[in-house]
Amino acid sequence: MRRGCSYHGLNFNVDMDLAPWARINPCGLGVVMTQMNDLLAEPVTVQEVSERLADILTVKLGYNGHLVEGQHPLLTGR
Repeated sequence: MRRGCSYHGLNFNVDMDLAPWARINPCGLGVVMTQMNDLLAEPVTVQEVSERLADILTVKLGYNGHLVEGQHPLLTGR
C-alpha cells in the first residue's frame, strides 16, 4: 500500500471452485490457494466479507465512510 493505493491487488477467495488455481503459480509464490469457507468454522458470504473488509480498510486507511452495493455482480457472483 502506498498513498492509499494497492499496486498489486487484493483478493479473498471466499467460496469458489479452486480448480483453475491449480494450473497457475499465483505471483510466482509456489503456494496452494485456499478459500475462507474451507478455513472458518462457520461459512461466510461474499457480501459479509465485502462489508467487513470495507469497514476495516475505511478505518485503517483513514477514510470516513464507504458504501458496499449489495447487488453488484462482483459481490453476488452473477
